[in-house]
Amino acid sequence: MQKQVSVIWPILPEFDMDHTTPPTWKDKWWRRLKLFSAQPHLAWMTLEKTSLDEELEKLDHGQLLELTQSSLRRLLAADPLLSDLPSDVTTEEVLAQVAVVQGQSITVHVLRNSENPLSVVIPQQGTTVRDLKKTIQRAFSLKQQRQRSKTKISWRYVWRTYNLQHGSEVLRNDNELVSEYGVRNGSDIKFIKRLRKKSRRE
Repeated sequence: MQKQVSVIWPILPEFDMDHTTPPTWKDKWWRRLKLFSAQPHLAWMTLEKTSLDEELEKLDHGQLLELTQSSLRRLLAADPLLSDLPSDVTTEEVLAQVAVVQGQSITVHVLRNSENPLSVVIPQQGTTVRDLKKTIQRAFSLKQQRQRSKTKISWRYVWRTYNLQHGSEVLRNDNELVSEYGVRNGSDIKFIKRLRKKSRRE
């Protein structure tokens, strides 16, 4: 039986410019992954699928992980909307970035003394102070995982000791919408120590 000719070649000719060098399995994998991102309805076409799958089955877990990460890095770098995302991006981060582009969410920057600001994404409408705190916790946890940090943070202690502040407004009420405190896209949020009320003995 005559081998089928892939329709991917005319779409992505950069892998066969001289038409003499046969593509490696890595090239085939990258073509399929890139085609999936550009035209999902063509991603599962069976052309070249059998030979590629056979090659992938020969790889161990480490090789598959390296291949997936390197392919993802190339995809993210090629997309202007996703180029700022890390290569080990989570589904939540991708959806959050898309929501920002669509105007459904906003990005706020959490200032942390001498450290770099931590950017977090929250829905533009309906986000309470409590929601913002939970988002900050998830962002910090993810950052620690990527840095392989073993430092444990007691968030119960953090929120018992600190409030969040936007400009001159202290976000004291967890049930209040952040929009009521003037928080908008690009706003800077910082931690401010709670003032303890001293009891006086008569």
